[in-house]
Amino acid sequence: MRDAPGVYGCHVSRFTALLLGPRDVRPLPLAVLGLAAIAVGVGAWEHAHLYHDGYSSIRWIGPLFLVNAITSLIVILALIARRPVVFALGSLAISVGSIVAIVLTRNGDGLFGFRESGYDAAAGLTLGAEIAAVLLTVAGVLLARDQLALDPPPPPPVEPDVEVLV
Repeated sequence: MRDAPGVYGCHVSRFTALLLGPRDVRPLPLAVLGLAAIAVGVGAWEHAHLYHDGYSSIRWIGPLFLVNAITSLIVILALIARRPVVFALGSLAISVGSIVAIVLTRNGDGLFGFRESGYDAAAGLTLGAEIAAVLLTVAGVLLARDQLALDPPPPPPVEPDVEVLV
């Protein structure tokens, strides 16, 4: 990919500009991504709540709950800062990771030796929020795919204002 002018005359790759640069997204995809951000926030809140409710003492799991809550907040702030690509990548990574972790802790050897049984209200809420975050993020990205592409389509041609003199 070719370099593009960046901040203070520095050159950045087009991929970096896409990933880190601000993007305006149409209202409908932005609303769907906003709903995904709410779902990510619900999962973050639940992870933070469980961390403070005793999970902090569980080796590996406690710190991962705290990391989940903090990175979820960062990802939500990315959407507010008009970085929808960063939001989408982060939302999917956090939510899919959480779904996998919830399933692993309830099956087989668990996750890092940690096992839980059944789905209480907290697990059900977290799992529902994470699934909603994945579905809404994918839907928002699909709705805004032309605006998030590396090479967005060129704007439609503008007809020049020409006065006809008779």
